[in-house]
Amino acid sequence: LTENHEELRGTFSFLDGKASATGRIDWAEAFPFYLAVKLDQAPIELLLSTLRPQGIQDLVLALTGHLSMEGRLRSLGETQMALDVQDLQASYKGYSFQSDGPFQATYREGDLRSDAIRLKGEGTTLTLVGGMAPFKQYSLFVTGEADLRLLTLMTQKMDFSKGKAYLALMVSGPWENPAVQGGLTIREGTFRSARLKQGVDGAELTFFFNGK
Repeated sequence: LTENHEELRGTFSFLDGKASATGRIDWAEAFPFYLAVKLDQAPIELLLSTLRPQGIQDLVLALTGHLSMEGRLRSLGETQMALDVQDLQASYKGYSFQSDGPFQATYREGDLRSDAIRLKGEGTTLTLVGGMAPFKQYSLFVTGEADLRLLTLMTQKMDFSKGKAYLALMVSGPWENPAVQGGLTIREGTFRSARLKQGVDGAELTFFFNGK
């Protein structure tokens, strides 16, 4: 740390040394600050542990890229952030996926926005465009194809599933009860659940959602 009559500057590392930051705080009114963070396969889930919504505690995220933050200590709610991601590696209950190319995201006035985020995993390629107000509201467009085995990871009501889902969905509205518009097509779907009297094999189904 270095300090003078105008500002405080410092450099530090965290997240097991996989993140390093340089920043400053001005001694002016409201204490404006700036922070630049370099991420090298940083385990972001350690930072999100107190914010994660219930049900995704098994999500693991590692980011490589740069994050910048700018704002005032006396009004942290107005903090602006810009994230430049070169690589994202993630897993959920043993299912691994990663980013398919770099992407950028910004956070201003409680609103998180990004350009196209392309994700890929075994049997899955998805593109996400739009944004959200975290834990408040969605405005997100999702397209691509997904391995139906993901259903068994996302809900305990499904014991076994396989096949392919093709989707083009707009998710919008309140965080707890979003509206879904668009279409979902299932090919060669197989489902097993203790809640079903009989399993489903080779299903060819198409669903349309109108947001209601």
